[in-house]
Amino acid sequence: MESLNEEQIKLLKEALSDISNETHIIEKHKGYINDVLVRVEEELDIPKKFTRKLAKVYHAKEFLEAQSENDNYQLLLEVIR
Repeated sequence: MESLNEEQIKLLKEALSDISNETHIIEKHKGYINDVLVRVEEELDIPKKFTRKLAKVYHAKEFLEAQSENDNYQLLLEVIR
């Protein structure tokens, strides 16, 4: 690795600071998501694992694709039983 000049060092420090700040935001959001998952599990008796998967499908709006994958998964399970 070649040495960096002062401008490059400044740019790198700014980039690392930005990444660190965004990482803190992501961690807060992940904590909130977990709190929601716990609440759903406690109030509706739906396991966090299922709610998380539903949320991913809901977010991606790929319900039909997920359903097709699930059908394939179920067919494979029936074959190997």
